[in-house]
Amino acid sequence: MDVYSRLVRPLLFRLTADHAHYLARIALRFAPVWRAVGSRSRFNSPRLTTSMTRLRLANPIGLAPGLDKDGQFVRALSQLGFGYLVVGSITKNPRPGNPFPRLIRYPEEQAIANCMGLPSEGLKKAIHALRRRPATPSVVVGSVAGSTRDELYECAEGIEPYVDAVEIGLVCPNATAEERVEELHIFTDLAKSLVARRRKPLFFKLPPYFDDDGRRRAMMMLDVCLRTGVDGISIAGNTRIEEPRLSTGQGSLS
Repeated sequence: MDVYSRLVRPLLFRLTADHAHYLARIALRFAPVWRAVGSRSRFNSPRLTTSMTRLRLANPIGLAPGLDKDGQFVRALSQLGFGYLVVGSITKNPRPGNPFPRLIRYPEEQAIANCMGLPSEGLKKAIHALRRRPATPSVVVGSVAGSTRDELYECAEGIEPYVDAVEIGLVCPNATAEERVEELHIFTDLAKSLVARRRKPLFFKLPPYFDDDGRRRAMMMLDVCLRTGVDGISIAGNTRIEEPRLSTGQGSLS
């Protein structure tokens, strides 16, 4: 049995999921420790080398956005063998996210439910962190989120010089059919504008869907990506769940 399973995991599970998450973020500030850990466990093989559009990856396993929301831990995380890291989601202005508790464990299913609510220190802090990042063995993708075209465009423009690729996520609470049409107009205009001036690979994140209406919405966005020449798409890896132990009473199950 490895050290994590025998010692570290039992200690972390004595804490709430939110406290363990906070402790992990503190630990990731000490990059030399993770460099030592990574040097003992990293596995390199040319058979794992692959590409993602114009990006060359040492392997196809990446870290999804959510852990390193502002680009503070790239130095440490890049030592752990990931082919790529997604930083974010980065928003234009600082956001506190939802109240605590916002993380719940399901140990038997090896799953976590969250209602983070997109906490972010804002675009300026992210640019400051990413500008100082060293060259890393992992490709770094900057993921931005927002509810308006101008907000998303500004975030994408701001971080592009400091990452290897940009991912766009449209966050919109729209509910009516008319508002969904307007959302698609924003999405189309944004895709055209960003494709026309991109200097790095550009990805769009499709929203998760839980019914036929949501699926139609995602498929229309996919069609826009194909027509405008976006480099690739990201697909959400979670589902909606009712969870009374979360502060909002519901969240996303990963």
